[in-house]
Amino acid sequence: MKLFMFFLTFITSFAVSAQSLQFKNLDAGQVLVKGSGFNKAYDVNFYKYSDYLDQIKMNSNGSFSYTTPRNTFQHGNKMVVKVLNYNGSGNHYERSWEYRKPTGGQGGEQSQEIPYEKLKNYANQQARTVANRVVNTYGEREKFKYNLVAGFWDGYELYRLYNGRGAYGYGAYHKGLANGRDIGKREGYRKGRDAASSEATLSAYSAVKAKFVAAVDTGHSPELSYSIPVVNYDGIPGDYYVPTVEEKLKELESDFRYKISVYRWAYDDYVLDTWGNDWTLRRIYTYNGTYEFVDSWFRSDYAYDEWKDNRLGGKYDYNIYKKLSSDQKYEYKKIFKSIYDDVIDSKFYRKKTERNPIAYALGQNYGYDVGREMAYQEGVRDGILDTHRASSIKGFEDNYAKFWEDSFIGYVEKFQNNPVLEVLDANVVGLFIPTGEIGVTIKKMRNIGGVDFNGTAYLSGESVDSVKKLYNLKLEALTSNLGKEINFDVMAKINNGAKPDAKNVVTLHLGDFAFNLSYEMGWENILEAFAHDNLSSSQVATVESYLLKQVSAEWSTAISTVKHNPYKSNPNETLIGRVANYVTKNSDSREKFSDFSEKAKEIPGTVYKIQFAKAAKKKAYMNLVNKIQ
Repeated sequence: MKLFMFFLTFITSFAVSAQSLQFKNLDAGQVLVKGSGFNKAYDVNFYKYSDYLDQIKMNSNGSFSYTTPRNTFQHGNKMVVKVLNYNGSGNHYERSWEYRKPTGGQGGEQSQEIPYEKLKNYANQQARTVANRVVNTYGEREKFKYNLVAGFWDGYELYRLYNGRGAYGYGAYHKGLANGRDIGKREGYRKGRDAASSEATLSAYSAVKAKFVAAVDTGHSPELSYSIPVVNYDGIPGDYYVPTVEEKLKELESDFRYKISVYRWAYDDYVLDTWGNDWTLRRIYTYNGTYEFVDSWFRSDYAYDEWKDNRLGGKYDYNIYKKLSSDQKYEYKKIFKSIYDDVIDSKFYRKKTERNPIAYALGQNYGYDVGREMAYQEGVRDGILDTHRASSIKGFEDNYAKFWEDSFIGYVEKFQNNPVLEVLDANVVGLFIPTGEIGVTIKKMRNIGGVDFNGTAYLSGESVDSVKKLYNLKLEALTSNLGKEINFDVMAKINNGAKPDAKNVVTLHLGDFAFNLSYEMGWENILEAFAHDNLSSSQVATVESYLLKQVSAEWSTAISTVKHNPYKSNPNETLIGRVANYVTKNSDSREKFSDFSEKAKEIPGTVYKIQFAKAAKKKAYMNLVNKIQ
């Protein structure tokens, strides 16, 4: 085989009468270089990278043979050969070679320099081989996809045109229209009836209540005659959501995946599978196929790597490539990529736009399915819009009078047989500080029911703790308190859950009735009570603890922000600033706050000077504390 290759090289070189360099890696770090076809004797220089090694003179026929000294090269080193002035004065013929240490056997790796035309023909053949393989795998797959999409839209539009909205009263649209009208009638009537029930109930309640309120404190029973009011009702328009094409395609995904799972695209023993998880009906119908071998900016690089790496099945001709010098390998790559770029677009486009009746029919069936369903849904929507409002008006008008009359009679019975309390004017009263006792003063209330009220009264809420003391309240039927205040002096105590300078909601319970009231616990009231009221020692401790808790919370908030220093920019809005202002205005209270100020000093803790922002805030904070002492 070696003899044959040598003979072939010799014959080729002789036939084209062209210069040729052959490299051969030898053991012990040596390279054998043979040159021929240079016509006359030239000087030849040898380099390791750019380092000069040696110079020889060719034979008179333009040939030479040279072996480098032992251990000149290591694996991966580059050898450079220059035939001096071959292409004119100062213009050298130059080739390079990478030394690869032989892995076994005799001889080692050998290069073969071939004529340019042969190199070009070889690169052309290999580039077209790769292009044909891409076209007959990815191109076939894209053709399937292209035809499936074309079939889908043809089926979709044809159904909607000829069968979906046809003029002869058949097709999915007209079925949907008929069903939609039925739905609109049923749903519209139901919603109109529900609206009648709601409006009639409220109207009847207001009418009954007005009659019983009119009888309060008169000594007479309510006058219970009635007339059903006339109401103008505009109806409720219909509403129906029509799914999009994409949403309908999503419903068909599992069926689509099953049907395409059988398709394969084979060429020259290589098989390309279907899209798998990446191929969905929703994505395919938008013509979005892209491939790195066709659409990428680096598509010829991909093709060249494919040729080297055999991703599409291999069977490429590497025999000549393996013998090329590194320079000719580089030239081969340039020619390969240029040819691939020239041919792939036209080849791929011709392939993907060819007719595929199987894919077209599959797409057309899906187009029919989606077109039919969309036409049906649009018919349903139009049918509902056609009948819903009128049916809702009918549902309202058919039922309003009966609902109103039934509600009126029911509420009359309820009012006649039960007490019905209303608290019209009431206030929370007491000492608005933590642990402060509070009660309720009712200025105006009435019993608009036909039965006397007799029940207990108490107060509840998150900001208060109820006391054990219970109050009893009586109020005759159809009477009011006639302006006489009703006082419940101590009903609860304010706890630490109360919010300062904010409305705190409490609930006044009168038997089974409940009424929401509120109170405010202002800072000024708290400070005034702490300084001057005769609080017990336990109350003083509780209020002081409450104040310190609020001051600590403010400090934590202040140091959590980077720039803002409330103790300097807005001291009057801080609690420690308010205490300082209060003591400054009321100097006789300074002693009462002395224990508080000592404990307030401890809140900031240790702040190192290096923490500039915190240190500045502590300084401003302490200035306010010092005003209290």
